[in-house]
Formats: sequence, structure tokens, C-alpha cells
Amino acid sequence: MTGDRRDGLSANRAAYFDMLADMGMTKHIGSLEATDALVQGCHIGSGSLVLDVGCGVGLTPCYLVKTYGCRVVGIDITPKMIVRAQAEGERRGLVDALLWGVADAQALPFATESFDAVLVESVSVFLDDIPLGFSEYARVTKPGGYVGVTESTWLSDAPEASDDFYAAIGGTGKTKDAWTAYMRGAGLTDVAGYARAADVREEARGRLKRFGAGGMARAVLGALRLMFGSKRVRKLYLDALKAAPPDVMKLLGYGVFVGQKGH
Repeated sequence: MTGDRRDGLSANRAAYFDMLADMGMTKHIGSLEATDALVQGCHIGSGSLVLDVGCGVGLTPCYLVKTYGCRVVGIDITPKMIVRAQAEGERRGLVDALLWGVADAQALPFATESFDAVLVESVSVFLDDIPLGFSEYARVTKPGGYVGVTESTWLSDAPEASDDFYAAIGGTGKTKDAWTAYMRGAGLTDVAGYARAADVREEARGRLKRFGAGGMARAVLGALRLMFGSKRVRKLYLDALKAAPPDVMKLLGYGVFVGQKGH
């Protein structure tokens, strides 16, 4: 990747993350179904210490603590996301089980073998060095622990226009085989997973449960306010829309992948 292209992707990525933070939104295809699948695959329970890489506005960490009784450290590269995540944890009365920090997925500020499980939702598509990110996920996982990843995934060979589509938001698209190869390349074993098309009704149901009615209303109003009030946001949206391959929603789904770190 040339320096100019990397700079362009970084700028688009920062704009996209800032937009989501301003909306108060965390988004990944697969919604709660994918999160619950990662929890089951990673054997997360009440005694688990979990790292959520790219936690966004904190909805997944709050959900994990409330639903599964684990402790969670949430990190994100965008400071505004962490500010919102902290407020979300406080609003839900979960501060005793949550820690937050600003950090890069490619240089995690934790000691080797720190966590029982590492969850990564819709983050790896945005890394400049994807193998490095996966190596970091595995490094901070305890022996016998698990890394669980859910990502946007091409359901067949990536269409020719996929690079331009993802570049509009600063990312890159991958297939199921590519994601599982990254996990094995990081030294994870018993790698398993699936890729499937998104179910629109399930996506809506999962988002409503994750956000709550009030949170969903705030996110929708924030999105509308930004769309009509910010030229930068409108340009980001229109650039992605123009670059989308034909039938993109039939070609793009989500993948859920889990691997174990050896003893």
C-alpha cells in the first residue's frame, strides 16, 4: 500500500469513526446474534475477564456485563467513543465491572496473557496491518483462552469494486477463508466459524435490544441531525453509496470466528 493511499484510508476511517461517535452509535453486521455466538464460542461466563477491542460507544461491554456477569475492559482508538462508553456504563450502573481506555488494536497496551477472552467486532477491516492486529489479540489472551471475531465478510469472492467501496470508509473487505487464515496465522488453534447473510429483521431486533428504546431513538435522531447538518457526513455517506458494488447487500454478510490459544 502506498503512503498516499494509506493516508487517504486513515482520513476516511477517522471521519467514519467520528461520525459514529457523534451519532452515539456502534454498528456491526450480525448484531446481538453474532455477539452471543462469540460469547458461547469463547466460553465467557461470570468469572471471565474479557477485552473488547474497538468497543465503540460501549454497548457490547455493557451488554456482556449485564447478561453474562463477566468483567470487561473496553478500548477504542477514537477518544470520543470512550467518553460516550464511560457515560453509558455510568448510566447503566455498571461501572464496577468495566474499565475503559483509548488504544490501538495493533499495539495493545496490556501484558502478554492478560485476558480469558478477546472479542473484536467490526474492527479488523479497518486495520492497516491486519496480521499484526490478530497477533496482538492472541498475545494478550491467556493460554487456553479464546479470541472471537465478527467482521463484515464477502459471501463469495470479493467483487472487483470492493476495494473502492471499503476505501470510502477507510477499510478493506475480506472473505471467510481470509479471516480464518489470519486467525491461524496468529497461532490460534481449533479455528471455527461461519459466514452468512444478514437478516434485516434480526438486525433491527438486535439493535433495539442492545441500544434500548431510548438509546435507539437518540441514535436515530443523531444520525438525522448529522446527515442534514454536516456536509462532511453527507459526503462520506454518498461516497460509500456511489462506490457500492451492484447488489452489495446480497454479496456482503458477516462472519463469526473463534480460535483458541494453545497452553
